[in-house]
Amino acid sequence: MGQRVVVGLLEGPQAVPWPALRAQLWAAGAVATSAPTAYQPDAVVATLAAGADVAAFIARAQALAGVRYAQADAMSGTGPVLDGGTA
Repeated sequence: MGQRVVVGLLEGPQAVPWPALRAQLWAAGAVATSAPTAYQPDAVVATLAAGADVAAFIARAQALAGVRYAQADAMSGTGPVLDGGTA
């Protein structure tokens, strides 16, 4: 399973149309992306290839127009360890 990054989307006048933003996320290194939904219109999940440089992808994603934030998905093993164990 690839590493996942949660990407928050800007809304309103700063929003970028989803097809354009999806293409930019793929160009930044995503191999798959979820689409915004009616239940979660302001965030998507970008999946990276196994072994991808998550920090580099996050930096590239945060620099994109239309992106509010990008952070490693703690549930995919790319985020901080919350139980005191090891990653």
